[in-house]
Amino acid sequence: MRISHKDIVVRTRGSVGLDQSLDLVAEIPIADDWIEGKKHFASLRGQTISIPVRGTASRPQVDTRAMQQVSAQLVRQAAGGAINDAFQEKVAPKLNEY
Repeated sequence: MRISHKDIVVRTRGSVGLDQSLDLVAEIPIADDWIEGKKHFASLRGQTISIPVRGTASRPQVDTRAMQQVSAQLVRQAAGGAINDAFQEKVAPKLNEY
């Protein structure tokens, strides 16, 4: 299923049981305009956030542990982008002098 609102698109995959139990993964692609002009987040371009959803149709439950892992991964990628940018800006030119 695909749901969209303004610039947010959520795709789900998985199953809904006859008893209305959920075993889904909600996928949210990171839109280019979310990171536009934020060079440290450039490494997130093209990435998708995946969030497991369990529970029932009337009481869906987001896996909070998975959300924490996704948050940590996004922070690591952004930090890696910032470190790479700093290296390219400050260190790489000096290496080319030798």
